[in-house]
Amino acid sequence: MRAFLLAGTHSGCGKTTLAAGLLRAFRQRGVAIAPFKAGPDFLDPQLHAIAAGRPCWNLDGFFQEDPGLRETLARGAAEADLALVEGVMGLFDGADPVTFAGSSADLAHRLGLPVVLVVDGAGVGGSAAATVLGHARLWPDLKLAGVILNRLGGEGHFQLQRAAIQAHTDVPVLGWAPERPEIRIPERHLGLHQPHELPGLDETLDRLGQELSKTLDLEALADLARPVPGRPFVETARPGDLPVALGRDEAFSFCYADTLDRLERLGVRWVPFSPLRERLPEGVAGLYLPGGYPELHAATFAANRALHADLRRAHGAGLPILAECGGYLALGETLVDLEGCAHPMAGVIPGRFRMTGSLQSFGYQRLHVLRDTLLAPEGAEGRAHGFHHSVREDAPTSPAWHAANLRGEGAPEGHAEGNLLASYAHLHFGANPGWAEAWVDRMKAWKGRG
Repeated sequence: MRAFLLAGTHSGCGKTTLAAGLLRAFRQRGVAIAPFKAGPDFLDPQLHAIAAGRPCWNLDGFFQEDPGLRETLARGAAEADLALVEGVMGLFDGADPVTFAGSSADLAHRLGLPVVLVVDGAGVGGSAAATVLGHARLWPDLKLAGVILNRLGGEGHFQLQRAAIQAHTDVPVLGWAPERPEIRIPERHLGLHQPHELPGLDETLDRLGQELSKTLDLEALADLARPVPGRPFVETARPGDLPVALGRDEAFSFCYADTLDRLERLGVRWVPFSPLRERLPEGVAGLYLPGGYPELHAATFAANRALHADLRRAHGAGLPILAECGGYLALGETLVDLEGCAHPMAGVIPGRFRMTGSLQSFGYQRLHVLRDTLLAPEGAEGRAHGFHHSVREDAPTSPAWHAANLRGEGAPEGHAEGNLLASYAHLHFGANPGWAEAWVDRMKAWKGRG
């Protein structure tokens, strides 16, 4: 299996839509292509999974060391012919503007992946060559294997920019993509809309794939990909004998493919259900309530009183429950939306949450565990990612951990009580060795008591 990284010059250059179109174009040609997303993003992977017809995995250099990254790449690309890794923000944008740590460039360098650069060519001519030259020379150890010119006005515009790039750089020009507002995929909250919000998405992806097949050299793109280091990983997780309820619908959907797979390998059998419309599945040994957009569906969730009662009974009985971000809000007492309407939530934990018009947390976090939890003991250290537009109006009564950003700024956060752990933190179990095993052990012990 071979892989390459598709990077952009900056956020908003169209690389995510282009990545989805490329995934669909290769799929249309019968190529088994595996999608990946750099960083902790939840939204783009949903789109890429639909475009490629298989799960999209995250590759994150903050969460994992190099061996873990290589394993994730091999696991996510099992039995694929080609892997496309979409970068995050601009190629060199990350945690450190000098060393480029945490950037797409850093990820490509650590994994030995060639980089294909997406350049937004709208409104420029020969200046495109300066953009490409700067990106090619800034980090000599990084292999800039090709460039795709995006949002061009037509063939003449492409020929002008290609001539400039060929004259002043040695970076191959792989083709171009036209400006097509009618097939652009809209964005919201620092990412794309969720697939269920986009009518006719499959038709849009088909059109994108067909368009790109006309203007891009897909064969050259596939040829520049490099073999993934390490042995091929072909083992697939098999459902175990530990049934765990998984909240999954349009309000709760922020799950890392790596997390779901990792827990399956520990014996978990996922039992998906809709927290908006269904009750808690019977006979489960645990509950995973992930993040998403519960605020957009607060009235619907508030109306599911039967589930609320189920959740309170389950917590009272000691069911091991992990709730992240949107799941944390759902377990509270009240959620106040942007219009000031207060919606009753499940009431499993004390707390009143309020949506805000601005981002309250965005970025990596270091966690210091304040009390024993179902994942880790008091004093343990972990890593997570924060991303939310809400605040908790009251102070947490039983905080799970102290969550700090990379500048060291933070505060006690979340709620840990017995077998319940709920917080704003989005967890990646690859970053926290032993946490997945600890949760599974708790669920096995609880199941064994019955």
